[in-house]
Amino acid sequence: MIDFVLGVLFSWYFMCFCIVAIFTTLHNEAEAWAGFWTFLVGVSLYGMFNIDVETLGYMAILWLPIGIAWSLWRFKRYTRYIMLKSDMKSMNNSELNRLKDRISPSGNISRIVGWIIAWPFSLIENIFSDLFTLISEIVRTHLIGLYNQIVRGYLGEIEQAKRNRQ
Repeated sequence: MIDFVLGVLFSWYFMCFCIVAIFTTLHNEAEAWAGFWTFLVGVSLYGMFNIDVETLGYMAILWLPIGIAWSLWRFKRYTRYIMLKSDMKSMNNSELNRLKDRISPSGNISRIVGWIIAWPFSLIENIFSDLFTLISEIVRTHLIGLYNQIVRGYLGEIEQAKRNRQ
């Protein structure tokens, strides 16, 4: 049984599954789970390539400072996004307190730790998320008219069908 478990854990299939899980959890803002899946990728790589403990220590010495730097930049970006999205003028005191809690570092420990542990995956997800946002903005601002023209005739048919039923 243990051979089966180790065989699965130290396989490319499991590692690929974990990487997909990392990107999924990052996209859904479950950064602590991304840290867990990143840890499992590390365990899988350890088993697949027989990495010794000393090498793992050196990797951690390099991994953590990069992760901390990334988490600082990512947290700054996260708080800026939250603040830009918030209309503080229309908020009451209770909503302002929730906003304050939402951007508080102590209220985001699992998010920050997830960014530190899963920094390379978070970086990739962040870049592609920005690219997706840019493409969405281009479609929303410049191409939406073309797509509206495609459906305009069908919308007329739908309205006609609704009038016929009345």
